[in-house]
Amino acid sequence: MTDLMTDATITFYGVAKSFGPTMALSDVSFAAPAGRITAFVGRNGADKSTALRILLGMATPDAGTAVIGSKAAEQLPVATVGALVGAGAHPGTTVLDHLMIRGQPPSSGRGDFLK
Repeated sequence: MTDLMTDATITFYGVAKSFGPTMALSDVSFAAPAGRITAFVGRNGADKSTALRILLGMATPDAGTAVIGSKAAEQLPVATVGALVGAGAHPGTTVLDHLMIRGQPPSSGRGDFLK
């Protein structure tokens, strides 16, 4: 796993997150290698979205680090990484459509390209 961690584009190192007494993520470590499609698969409530929010800098882990390349998401420019997490998806729009929308850089702000 060491080589995979070194060559990874997305890496989680011992990430933990609690909401009050509820442990959402506990010591999550994995690497998503560059050039591969990687998916989070799990039942509803398995905190897949929590992990993505931590990766994107939308939530702060209680422990551990999540990085894209060699930097934490909060260190990256806004247009570098995009995602539709949770209720961000629009009904009736395909996954490809969402990727195409997110793949277009905003002209003057985060939401301008969705108009």
